[in-house]
Amino acid sequence: MCSVCCGTNVRLVETDRVLGMSSLFEVVCNDCKTVVMSQHTSQSVVNGRAYDINDRFVYSCKSNGVDYEQACSFISDLNLSLPIHRTSYFAKLGKLATACSTALEEHFRIIRNIVKEEYIKLEELSADTDKVDIAVSYDGTWQKRGYSSHNGVFVAIDILTGYVVDFQVMSNLCQVCDKGPRKDDSGYDEFWEKHREVCKKNHDGSSGAMEMEAAKIIWQRSVAGPLRYTTMLSDGDSAAYDAVAKLKVYGDASVRKEECVNHVAKRVTTYLNKLKDELKNSKTKISGKDLLTAELIKSLQSYYRNAIKLNKGKIDAMEKAILATPYHITSDESHPQHDYCPDNSWCWYKNPSMTPSRPALPNAMLNVILPVYKRLSDRKLLERCKRVATQNTNECFNGEIWRRCPKTQWCGKRAVTIGATMAAMVFNSGRTELFRIQKAFGLSVGEKVLKHAQAKDEHRLTKKCIGKNKRKATAHRKMIKVQKQRRKEGVTYAAGGFSA
Repeated sequence: MCSVCCGTNVRLVETDRVLGMSSLFEVVCNDCKTVVMSQHTSQSVVNGRAYDINDRFVYSCKSNGVDYEQACSFISDLNLSLPIHRTSYFAKLGKLATACSTALEEHFRIIRNIVKEEYIKLEELSADTDKVDIAVSYDGTWQKRGYSSHNGVFVAIDILTGYVVDFQVMSNLCQVCDKGPRKDDSGYDEFWEKHREVCKKNHDGSSGAMEMEAAKIIWQRSVAGPLRYTTMLSDGDSAAYDAVAKLKVYGDASVRKEECVNHVAKRVTTYLNKLKDELKNSKTKISGKDLLTAELIKSLQSYYRNAIKLNKGKIDAMEKAILATPYHITSDESHPQHDYCPDNSWCWYKNPSMTPSRPALPNAMLNVILPVYKRLSDRKLLERCKRVATQNTNECFNGEIWRRCPKTQWCGKRAVTIGATMAAMVFNSGRTELFRIQKAFGLSVGEKVLKHAQAKDEHRLTKKCIGKNKRKATAHRKMIKVQKQRRKEGVTYAAGGFSA
């Protein structure tokens, strides 16, 4: 009812006063044209100038890995008014980055205390222990392949609990610096004084060197916390461990190096392929039919990995199991060489229930490949593999990062940091942990947001409970299906194979 003329002939009108995704609706009296009431579609968060829906738009874009242009296209396809202007979007992105930093600091404080308590229980330490020594898996991931990426994220994950305990984002690019004056220019000092605090560049070297520099930062930062990273599980691809060892951040306590079993197993393929290349033009032929084929090398890599995994903690047993492979695959009934093979196992010579099999390689090949296996069974290397740990957790976490910062689109250091922060919190504690960021960003946790987050976390746990064995069985069935299709169809695709 109109408060002026007391008429009931009113209508709802959407005005042209639109602030981003928030529209103003008015109830207007048709008789006296009085505005009976007005209401925005979103609640105001800052004196009628900033609205909740626009902040949620920015947060949702970064949480789901959607950039500004993609979001605008999606909204326009729904025939809705376009969201906030690009300038406002990036201004709010800066506020979101600050909120992420605040939330992450609190999150890591809680996580590190949880990890500390777990090690105190495991090692039966005093409850008032100030610092505990832990083993972390350290690895890096880049936004772009080929060691030419401008951004990289480098992560330390506790091996015992699987929690991300720290990460560092590195960038060797700042677009403002690139467009600004050079060091030799007259106005550089004034420019740098104003720009220093907001410069996105924190690494002045190559992309490959980022992993080493980030390791220094993470290990130095750990000195002030409750955890000491005294064991580093790495893939051996960078000089990160050497750099940390030289720092001696813990004084007399050294940092011990361990190897990822999966990465060590890849050396079988690397060394054997290198051997094939070295002997390519020599009289000794080791590649081709019934010799070192790609398929056989793949199997040998799997045998090597199993030799380590099945003998966890036993260096002598590992060494024996590894050396069993070259002797076994070059043996036949006339030249049995099975001293290293285990009794009553996969070896047909030592298992009476099995029939003799054709050797995978000629007997003469033993002396060619044996030096490779001697190198791969080095006791110092096996000592570093004693834990039989892998960096699968790091690979899983890397996927969480790039799901929020897709490699198909450009992301600056700020966006990558936001993505890594959200990834760490979800990886450690589930999607509901992101509410810390939302609250720091000034957003309330709505009923639908809470319900969706809880459903996602429940689905994640259910998926985890399916079990590794079931996933392996599914992968095996797929492999068998593909092999049957290939045998039935023959060769249907080969590079240059049908050009004649």
